[in-house]
Amino acid sequence: MDNHLSLILLSGGKGLRVGGTTPKQYTLLGEKPLILHSLDTFLSIPLFNEVVIVCGKEYKHFFKGYKSAVFAEPGSTRQSSVKNGFLALSDKNAGVLIHDGARPFVKREDILSLIHTGERAKAATLANKATSTIKLAVGSKVQETLKRESLWETQTPQYLSYDLLKEGIEFADRENHTVTDDVSFAELLNHPVELVEACKSNTKVTTATDLEMAKLKVGL
Repeated sequence: MDNHLSLILLSGGKGLRVGGTTPKQYTLLGEKPLILHSLDTFLSIPLFNEVVIVCGKEYKHFFKGYKSAVFAEPGSTRQSSVKNGFLALSDKNAGVLIHDGARPFVKREDILSLIHTGERAKAATLANKATSTIKLAVGSKVQETLKRESLWETQTPQYLSYDLLKEGIEFADRENHTVTDDVSFAELLNHPVELVEACKSNTKVTTATDLEMAKLKVGL
């Protein structure tokens, strides 16, 4: 496996839909903030040379135990936050994994599978096959029932080679493209993206209900 991997951990969202005044990623989940669950999982894999945490200055203290981490300021969009995180990296890294801090339950084995695929494909993402019937609609009017067997729900982390991510960010800026996930930078360049089927527990904590379900997972 690649000896020069980087992690960009996105922690810049306000995440206030869970209630309260603290962004969801800093809410205690068990004995530590939610975001540290995934960070500790990544750091249990001795393959990452660099870790960039994208977060506001007022939240850096949550990461005081991670002396080697580099920080980047969040942007106004997820896309700009990824760019800021990327710009904080050194250029010696061959592969970059980008992860949403609101996904605390990513599995070590899924990360390793993603790295294995990403090193070969240059662009890959964890994903789950769609299990529900998906309707395409305009307003409340159904236009089409999509073929479920060809639909996947993407997760993070997502993997891109350093050079591919750099080229994708530059292309998106130059052509004024908006992307909502990271492998879309590769898609803009017509570079194929591979899907890596992952554990269904790798859910994103978005609402108060999601947070309560996450607490159940850790036995609270």
